[in-house]
Amino acid sequence: YWTWILPVALLMGVFRKPLFRKTYGLCLVLVVLPFFPVLGFVPFVYQISSTVADRYAYLSLLGFGLLVGTIFEKISFRKKGLIFSLLLLACAGISWGQVGNWSSDQLLFERTLKINPRSFVAETQLGRILTEQNHPDLAEAHLRRAYELSSANYAPTITLLALAFTGQKKFNDAIQV
Repeated sequence: YWTWILPVALLMGVFRKPLFRKTYGLCLVLVVLPFFPVLGFVPFVYQISSTVADRYAYLSLLGFGLLVGTIFEKISFRKKGLIFSLLLLACAGISWGQVGNWSSDQLLFERTLKINPRSFVAETQLGRILTEQNHPDLAEAHLRRAYELSSANYAPTITLLALAFTGQKKFNDAIQV
């Protein structure tokens, strides 16, 4: 929860001087303002499965790009090269560390559940994977959890839950789903 400190400190520093207010104010407004409709103050349909999507950041990235360009305009070419090289190395290191999470569907959705234990999509996908691996008993637990989490009674979850019951020879349960 401490991640708010850096942005607040930057905003306080930027708006202390009148020149910065004019120069960087518009950039910061373009960074922050486009996120307001999707911050969760008012519910919207996509929140059923996730509150994160890169398309929500497109307009804000314009403001961020203008802000970085304005700041880097005053920095020497050598310092720019050094800063961008360090940023590139940091991004490469972070990407290298994340590659393992994407090595299989099962690892990806297990990681998703570690980060967001209330993800019915991840529970459904793990149920699908375990059903395909012929582990209907393990799949059932994930699919039951997905069914509990899904406010819209997600059709793939119901279908996969019926398949998991069928794989365990629980035909009456499969029919009731």
